[in-house]
Amino acid sequence: MFSFIHAVLRCNPLIAPPNGRLDPPNCGNLFGAKCGVECLNGYEKEHSSSPRECEKTEDDLAYWTGEETNCTGKHPVDMVELIIVITTFKLLFIGKIR
Repeated sequence: MFSFIHAVLRCNPLIAPPNGRLDPPNCGNLFGAKCGVECLNGYEKEHSSSPRECEKTEDDLAYWTGEETNCTGKHPVDMVELIIVITTFKLLFIGKIR
C-alpha cells in the first residue's frame, strides 16, 4: 500500500499598503502566485518594484520575493508652509475688506 502526502505551499497573505491596492486584487498566496502593487491617484511608489512572487526554499518554506512597496503622496505638503500661506491670505483678505 502506498500513501502520498500532498502539501500545499502558501506564503503569508500580502496586504495592500495604505493608499494602494494589490494587482491583481485576487492574486492569492499559493506557491507561484505573483502580486504587484498599484498606488491610488495622488500617490506613487516609494521605489520602483517588480511584482512579488511566492517561491520556496530548498526546505520547502514559502516566502515572497522582493520588498514591500509603500505608496506616498506625490507632493506632500509641509504643514508649517501651509499655515504660513493661510495666515498670509487671511491678513491680505481681511485688510482689503476693512
